[in-house]
Amino acid sequence: MITEVIQHYVFTHFCMVYRFIDAEGAKAAQGHFKLSDQASTYFESDDKSIPSSERVEINGNEIPVLFPSDSNGDLIASSFYFLSAYHEYIQYKGQSRTAASQTGPGYFGVTRTPVVNFYFELLAQRMSAAGIKVEKKHKRPALCLSHDIDRMNSGWLEGGLNAVKKLQFGKALKGFLHRLRGRDPWMNLDEIADEEARFNRTSTHFMLCRKSADNADYDVRAPKVQALVSELRQRGSEVGVHGSTGTHAAIPILLSDIHAVGGEISSNRFHFLHFDILNTPNVLEEAGIMADSSLGFFDEIGFRTGFTYPHYLFNFEKREMSSVMELPLNAMDTTFRKQSYLGTTIGDVPKLIDEMMTTFEVHGGVFSLLWHNNYFSEYKFGPWKSLYSEILKLADGRFENSGVTDAVTKYANLK
Repeated sequence: MITEVIQHYVFTHFCMVYRFIDAEGAKAAQGHFKLSDQASTYFESDDKSIPSSERVEINGNEIPVLFPSDSNGDLIASSFYFLSAYHEYIQYKGQSRTAASQTGPGYFGVTRTPVVNFYFELLAQRMSAAGIKVEKKHKRPALCLSHDIDRMNSGWLEGGLNAVKKLQFGKALKGFLHRLRGRDPWMNLDEIADEEARFNRTSTHFMLCRKSADNADYDVRAPKVQALVSELRQRGSEVGVHGSTGTHAAIPILLSDIHAVGGEISSNRFHFLHFDILNTPNVLEEAGIMADSSLGFFDEIGFRTGFTYPHYLFNFEKREMSSVMELPLNAMDTTFRKQSYLGTTIGDVPKLIDEMMTTFEVHGGVFSLLWHNNYFSEYKFGPWKSLYSEILKLADGRFENSGVTDAVTKYANLK
């Protein structure tokens, strides 16, 4: 029955964050992970309506809790609703690119609030009040840096045209000369690794594997690209697959992409953050992917699944917890820059990033930040290169270092 599956799913994730001091406490805690009758009926019937909610004060914050009742709502059902992206499931119309307003956090007005963390905190408080000894496992958060490598051959052209528009003819000529020498300004993955090394950090590079108008402008099999891939791995960075357009729903093509990158591939992020909530977990499972990092907002920053930690996806087709873990994406460069997305000024970005870092310092977990390699260049996106370094300075001494697969492996072993 789905009720038992949901209860186990939520308990599994609670145990990633909290530990019980003794076996008796762990056994007694099971009684706190029961769905209310109202919530159980809702999930068992596969009701597609959006559940009601009420705001409950949790540690000084007004947090929406679903299925309101005399006991202030169902924390277990609420945790499952956000963690599994259930809102996207009941609103599913075949889409694979989902705006923030179409998600649970967007609907309930909590895109920048990790509501599941608050639910777990209240659960822990209630268990402590009942005499069950429970404590938080982790104190210091980690920063997971990642780069979606979409373009490495067109920096000279896009950057050159941008420079000409600004009458910066010297910069345009410099980019053209780089190209003539066989090195595009955006073929800069080693430069990114150099800058990260200054802060004792590594990152995950997601390589796009189909050369086409909608995908990469480079061939991932080309010797100079493979040389960069080898160098990144030797320097301690992770290389994952950036599932090309359509692979979120096509197992054979995703497998082909993985093979094209070469070497061991454990992690994925789909191009344009495509993710079909009904079908993609199956695709990832069949492709042998351990860690995905596609569930983020493209037009907002925050917490698409309401949680600061990596967590298991939920397979709605099989109605069970997936074997694939998700490291939700919390922020990316394009979201800040594009006026049709968040559209903030570049000067406001450090403040927004610092506020998010503070949230992770309070709750723990893994802050996942995406910076495209073409933003790490003086061509077209010049100021964004120095902004990336400024963000690394903000994290210095506050966050541990982690790659995508390392992050999910750590928490998978703590369930």
